Amino acid sequence: MVADKGFGKSTLLTELQQRTGDEIRLCFIDAQQHTVLPAILGQCLVCLGVSSHKIETAEYPIQVFKHRLAQLRQSSITPVMLIDNAEELNVALRTELARWL
Repeated sequence: MVADKGFGKSTLLTELQQRTGDEIRLCFIDAQQHTVLPAILGQCLVCLGVSSHKIETAEYPIQVFKHRLAQLRQSSITPVMLIDNAEELNVALRTELARWL
């Protein structure tokens, strides 16, 4: 969703987070706070339930991310990424995030 500031996008994302059931695992990213790929990936891993130890010791965190997504899908849990203030992400970062999805 794209709209001007003050139209309630952030409020809608917050409501979605609060009302989502166990069949959906949300990864909420605020692009004002997470501006680089490693930070976004780390936040996603935390939101998807990966242990901090596994995140810190992973040689290839993107592989851990992909593995976790597969685990969730096998458990009939839908992973969803919500990005607030996405317009603040640079084009290269948006392209990489789209590639993940």
